[in-house]
Amino acid sequence: MVTVTLRCQHCQSTNLVRNGLAADGRQRYLCRDCQQRSREEPRTNAYSDEEREQILRAYDEREPSCADSPAPSASRVTPSRLGSKKGNGTARPLRDAGGSRVSGAGVR
Repeated sequence: MVTVTLRCQHCQSTNLVRNGLAADGRQRYLCRDCQQRSREEPRTNAYSDEEREQILRAYDEREPSCADSPAPSASRVTPSRLGSKKGNGTARPLRDAGGSRVSGAGVR
């Protein structure tokens, strides 16, 4: 019979206890010394070299879109935002200093 001694990846302690299963079904462990959690047979989250090259090639080969153009420097003022207090889409007609409605402004 072969006994495998697991060690904490963070502090190298052998004081590990089982702590449920990960989403992919692998066993999770909790280190009682440093309180860090780890998995059985940990894997990296990074892309492999082949996957990274394939993604970069696809990115370079794509057609340019309008999203690649520089963003405008100032926000655009729309008629619906002119008369509203909070910009929640419910525009109110614009009024001058005397309180009368300004012609041609506001909601259609």
